[in-house]
Amino acid sequence: MAAIEARTGARLSSDWFDEPRQVAVVDLPFSEEVTPIGLWHHEPELDARLRLTPKENRRAILLRLIDVLIERFDLDLAFITPAIRVAHEGLPIDAGLLEEVRAEWENLGQQWSGAFCAVREEDETGWRRWLAANAIRHSLRSLNEGAYFFDGLTYARFALSEEWPATRDRVRAMTHFRPVL
Repeated sequence: MAAIEARTGARLSSDWFDEPRQVAVVDLPFSEEVTPIGLWHHEPELDARLRLTPKENRRAILLRLIDVLIERFDLDLAFITPAIRVAHEGLPIDAGLLEEVRAEWENLGQQWSGAFCAVREEDETGWRRWLAANAIRHSLRSLNEGAYFFDGLTYARFALSEEWPATRDRVRAMTHFRPVL
């Protein structure tokens, strides 16, 4: 705000700070060398295919991805499991339950709290499991919002690492769209 005030003269009145305000929570970067910039950055062709895929197929892709991550990283946890059950039933996931899923993800990454980023070399297994939980969290949120957001796939890409190419091929196979000629 100081830069805006210096440049434009615009400022907030002191009473503006008397009431609670909404904030944006930003995920902790998961690596210094690779930022979670978005699927469109890492997998532009797959991102484009997903955006042309019908909603039902996008939902099925996200649900299948969640199931793969739970099995691969043993993430059948107290709040993730009921949230996934609700998602599989096609129902919206309660905001409180999504918050509990976020708390479970944070708990898995406690060793990195307060650090600038979660360094992979410190604990390869824990790091990948933490990313997988974040992929699940973002996929669940996307399912609640029309299955248009693919941040979950970005996190899954890094969590699955050498297993990602086969997963990407399965995701690609589940995309169905008619190209416009």
